[in-house]
Amino acid sequence: MKVDHTGRFAMVRHTLLEVPQGRVLDVSCGAGTLWLTLDNDPRDIVLAPGQAFRVEPNRRVLVYAMEDSVLEVRASRPPVPAARGWRLPRPAGGWLRSAAPA
Repeated sequence: MKVDHTGRFAMVRHTLLEVPQGRVLDVSCGAGTLWLTLDNDPRDIVLAPGQAFRVEPNRRVLVYAMEDSVLEVRASRPPVPAARGWRLPRPAGGWLRSAAPA
């Protein structure tokens, strides 16, 4: 079966789903055990509940339920830039001078 959208999918033991291609997705396991196979990738990726894997765009991914499981597919969010602390501006060329007489 081919999944063409994101969401939560209940998978019965020994079922196989194809994850949509074309954008970065986060695939996670909500329950059970999922085995991910990526085209042209020698790795075997096994997800337990709470674990996730990021799928790059245009990668064909098959998900196999090793037991009754829940597959969660979400569009990946871009990373949030690290917050910068509040800083005082640097003094501009000589406008801040000592009050003591020279």
